Amino acid sequence: MGTPASSPPWQPITFGGVASFARASFGRLFIVQFIVALLVAGSVSCFLAAAWFPVAEKAIARLPEKGAIRRGQLDWTGPSPCSLAEATFLSIVVDVANSQPTGQSSDVQLELHRGGLRIRTLFGHLAIPYPKDWTIALNRAEVESRWGAWQPFLLVGIGAGVGVGVMAIWLMLATLYSLPLRLLTFYSDRDVSWLGCWRMAGAAQLPGALLVSGGILLYGFNRLNLIGLLFAWLLHVVIAWIYLGIAPARLSRLTGSVRRGDNPFGGAQKKRKGFGGPKSESNQRLHSCCVPFGILGFGIPLAFVIRASSLLSNPQGGRQNKDVRMFNRWSFADPRHRADRRRGNSKPATWRPG
Repeated sequence: MGTPASSPPWQPITFGGVASFARASFGRLFIVQFIVALLVAGSVSCFLAAAWFPVAEKAIARLPEKGAIRRGQLDWTGPSPCSLAEATFLSIVVDVANSQPTGQSSDVQLELHRGGLRIRTLFGHLAIPYPKDWTIALNRAEVESRWGAWQPFLLVGIGAGVGVGVMAIWLMLATLYSLPLRLLTFYSDRDVSWLGCWRMAGAAQLPGALLVSGGILLYGFNRLNLIGLLFAWLLHVVIAWIYLGIAPARLSRLTGSVRRGDNPFGGAQKKRKGFGGPKSESNQRLHSCCVPFGILGFGIPLAFVIRASSLLSNPQGGRQNKDVRMFNRWSFADPRHRADRRRGNSKPATWRPG
């Protein structure tokens, strides 16, 4: 199936849309990538504002009147160990002497020890020592005023860093994937240059990024747990590979190339029917109608991720146990139940509530 050069690319959701970026300009690809990067950065900022920043505000409100980090050591005047704030996504704990192991009840836990900061997650822990040349205030009055002044700039700065970071990652992945994509288009006789393969590889990263953006929003609003978010991240890599493998089939073939099912010695043959060759007006309308199906294709994997994560977090729910108990009560393995069923009784006469 061919993608005509006259159709300007405007969406990276369908396979034909990703393939059309092979003949687009670098400016158009940059604009589309920038829009998707803004969506990813916005989802991260919304997650921080809804999940992490309220926990940080509660922890600041429980800071002691005096406290600081001086010369790489924590000077703490409050009770220790103690929990400053705790939620599903983030918890902040102070244990100056590291006297007892603290259990992790949230997805990310920050532990303040005398000599450094420890970050605990599902994947392990990371110890970060305090800077020895800095003096960081940890009293409620000073930290609360600074947090109120710098919170909006911190949120915007993190979002900008995420946007620049994902665009840099897309640049490296497009360079990495351009070589196998060029080999695939070369052996399938597709009319595309090396730079066109690079642009198409860059556009193939965007559908998975949209999936991750939706997963972050669902995770921030407590509709997806951490395991589900990890599945969404792994799935977005697979989606990029799928687009890289199928999108080249939407490119036009080289002039004079022979299709696999054609006879090279048969001379002129009857013109093929279907979607090969230039797109008519009806085919262009059909291509535009495929966009909602492409959007639906993202909703199905995301729903699968949500369902899989819920089953992993609670493999034996109350409904399942109830169904098993009812099945055991009404099981027709008992000969009396089979006799009742043959007589047409919907409820066995010998049935009694357990």
